[in-house]
Amino acid sequence: MVNGETGLGKALSETLTPSAYVGGMNTSTKYPDISIRLVGEDGNAFSILARCTREMERNGLRDEVDTFVSEATSGDYDNLLRTVMAWFSVDKDEADEDDEDEDY
Repeated sequence: MVNGETGLGKALSETLTPSAYVGGMNTSTKYPDISIRLVGEDGNAFSILARCTREMERNGLRDEVDTFVSEATSGDYDNLLRTVMAWFSVDKDEADEDDEDEDY
């Protein structure tokens, strides 16, 4: 565990090597242009899988869906989250929205 992290942060820090986890960002994302929202969405594992596979199909990755699902479902819920974070950008759109709300 890194600095008392729990949940999603713990799952990420335990899975990724230091070179892949720099400044709180996963730098080795397989498809960084595909963004998956986790925060504020249904956290059910099947719902997360559905969102991911839908985005993969929309981005022409139908041939990799089975590989992703197999990897994501090969362990527990934390494994699912780690796999999603390794394959896609997570909550990228939410960070962009937060920037827009700031008053200058």
